[in-house]
Amino acid sequence: MPIKNMNQLDILKEIQTLEEMMASNSTAIVRQASVVEFEPKEMVMNLGEEPEYLYFVLQGRAKIYMVHENRKRSLLQFISTGDIIGELSLLEVEKQTKDIMAADTLVCLAIPLSVAKTILLKDNQFMNYLSKYLAEKLLIRVNHFTNGQNYELKYRLATYLLTVEVDGMYTEKKTETAEFLGVSYRHLIHTLKQFQQQGLLVKEGTDYRINKKELKKLEIKNFF
Repeated sequence: MPIKNMNQLDILKEIQTLEEMMASNSTAIVRQASVVEFEPKEMVMNLGEEPEYLYFVLQGRAKIYMVHENRKRSLLQFISTGDIIGELSLLEVEKQTKDIMAADTLVCLAIPLSVAKTILLKDNQFMNYLSKYLAEKLLIRVNHFTNGQNYELKYRLATYLLTVEVDGMYTEKKTETAEFLGVSYRHLIHTLKQFQQQGLLVKEGTDYRINKKELKKLEIKNFF
């Protein structure tokens, strides 16, 4: 898709950062890559499909879902600028891809997976970077489950709202939010009403406009 919302200088800056994680192969890789844009709620990858690209996120956010045998989806984690999509397929350790959906406008550098396997898997500098990246993502997930037991819902919810908001609006499914935060639907709705009373949220139809300034006072750093 054509890029509409990202300054070209920002793109070049992010690509330059990517080049620094590779060795002498960076120029060859970038020449065969393309910059693509996904609209909010557009699928980046679908369950079971054969991945064609390794994506480096230049701007925006996406959500990764686990799809169960009964077709129910569970939100696993968020990815944002600097993250990689398709790294497990690159390493051939994931036999079945997950659902990945853009949370807002998502801009990525797309490298053909065949090119990445031919070049990047032989690039020691990149593989060193990828090892550290995967370790950091594992720590983030461990911290998420640990923090989920140690922080009250209001702190976790505030952090979640700041993570998923698009243009200042919270439009996510309440059932998905409750499941991700590990609470009952009733508990979530009660806390949302408390946030409204405290001026943290303003309900607009079925959605909510968030008060970023006040929510940031409750935010848990490095939670997702």
